[in-house]
Amino acid sequence: MIERTEAQKSEMRVAVAKDVIAQMTAKAYQPGSGYVFMEFKEPLPQGATDLREVLGLPTARCEVCARGALLLSKARLYNAVPLKTIRSSQHVCCGQWFTESALADVFSAETLMLVEAAYEQCYHFAANLKERYAASQFGSQYRDDTERMVAIMENIIANGGEFKP
Repeated sequence: MIERTEAQKSEMRVAVAKDVIAQMTAKAYQPGSGYVFMEFKEPLPQGATDLREVLGLPTARCEVCARGALLLSKARLYNAVPLKTIRSSQHVCCGQWFTESALADVFSAETLMLVEAAYEQCYHFAANLKERYAASQFGSQYRDDTERMVAIMENIIANGGEFKP
C-alpha cells in the first residue's frame, strides 16, 4: 500500500466524493444496498485484473450503497482495486469487509461506518454512539436515496474530506 500524507488523503477523499456525485448525476450508479453489485451486459474480459479495467464496460445494473459508491469512484480515479477477488463471469460484487479494506488507504474505518450509518439511516454502524446517532439523523433528513447519497458526498467535500454529520 502506498503511504500518503493526511493532506493527500484529504484531497483524494474530496475527489472521490466529487466523482460519486458526478456518477450519480450521470445515473452510472444507482442507489441500493449491499455495497456493490454490478451486472455487465457481456462477460468480463478474461485478462482483467483491476476493477478500473471493467468500469467503462456497459452494465445492465450498477447498484451501490454509499461505501460502494466510494469504492467504485476510488477505483475510477486511482485504480489499485484487484478484480480477481470480487468477480464472476458477468458480475462484480463487493461486501463490507472488501469495501473497508479497499478504502482503508484513504478513509478510516470510523468514517466509513459513519457514512454507512447516514446512508442506511441506522445508528448500529459506528463505534461512538453520539456520532453514529448524529449520522443516522443526518441521513434521515433525506427520504430519497440519491439525495441522501449526494448530501453525504457534499458533506465530505465541504469538510475537506471528512464526513461530519
